[in-house]
Amino acid sequence: MPFEAKLSLFGAGMVAALWWAARYPDSLVSRIAFTWHGPFPQHGETKSHFYRRQCVFALGWLVQFMVVWALGYICAWYWPGITESVWFLVVFAFALPLAIGMALLGALLAWLCSVKASVIGPNPEFVHVAAESDG
Repeated sequence: MPFEAKLSLFGAGMVAALWWAARYPDSLVSRIAFTWHGPFPQHGETKSHFYRRQCVFALGWLVQFMVVWALGYICAWYWPGITESVWFLVVFAFALPLAIGMALLGALLAWLCSVKASVIGPNPEFVHVAAESDG
């Protein structure tokens, strides 16, 4: 099968999976995929402080990715044969550097938003609003 056909099948599969997850939001897969995995704003916390906490959260992920990446290359130094395998190249030469770049970009963006909110504004405080009950 040519590469373009494989790529088209992968793209169609991703579109179908996202459509299914959006169509059934109460399923376990949808709840895992669309759940917020980061810090929540606290009552009375300013926007700039919340963005600083998001920056620290992203830097925590960055450190974790870099440690795993370094351990992979230490293993490659001890066992040079594993660098020939496709899984090593996919994980340590593609996926982890991509994740490191995304975590670094996320931390930088959160820090810039924090600085912008502190210096230029607006810098409102978060206020939790109680949801109204149906009955």
